[in-house]
Amino acid sequence: MNNRGRIQAQDDTIEESESWATNEEITKQDGLTKSNDLKGKLSNQELAERLDAFNKLENVIQQAPSQGHFAQLIKSFHHNPQNRRIRVDLEIRAGRAFIDNNPN
Repeated sequence: MNNRGRIQAQDDTIEESESWATNEEITKQDGLTKSNDLKGKLSNQELAERLDAFNKLENVIQQAPSQGHFAQLIKSFHHNPQNRRIRVDLEIRAGRAFIDNNPN
């Protein structure tokens, strides 16, 4: 697969993720959908602990260059800097992700 990566929510007790492994281009909309799908896997408490982290992640997705971000990109987003174990991670392991939705 040319494009591989994942978005992951984790702390000391959970590790949930939405991943991709495809030859298809990963658009910004695909990334936002993966983020929303991951939110749906979390309890209300787990989501509340990560709201700011998800906002930061989604900002990175939306602000990606038109040709996307290229591998290797690994970044963690935190809701509370004093508790860095509770986080949302972005990993682009191969290829690129988050190209414009309608590239020309």
